[in-house]
Amino acid sequence: MGNLILYNDQNIGDVAKAKWRLMRQLLPIAIAFVNASMKEAWEPGTLRNVVVSTSGVTPAVPATSTAPSARAPFSLEAIFDDQSDTFDEIHLLDAAELQRLFTWCDFLVTRDGAYELIQPVIEALRIRTRGAFELRP
Repeated sequence: MGNLILYNDQNIGDVAKAKWRLMRQLLPIAIAFVNASMKEAWEPGTLRNVVVSTSGVTPAVPATSTAPSARAPFSLEAIFDDQSDTFDEIHLLDAAELQRLFTWCDFLVTRDGAYELIQPVIEALRIRTRGAFELRP
């Protein structure tokens, strides 16, 4: 048995216990990275942490250049209530905030080469919580 992921008292997914233990160690690092990135000035055409080849070839600049809302830093505790140690449940508290985090990650994936280091844990989270975005209001 794994941990159930719940949103509005509905089961939206699950995650193996050992996998969640690792994810909850990595997610604060990922969120700190995104929070730091939100403080940067993302002018049109800005790329960070990318390697420019010796031949002078640079990565393609993404078409969309407007950064998502940086209204407040992300907090894992504001997005999830982790009850996995006692009840085998992880409650998604704020799907809109989780979606905002995913929007920032989608923005960074083509602009910040360092994002590839946190991308696996974000994608694992996205897969396991997608049910929240499929619910009917």
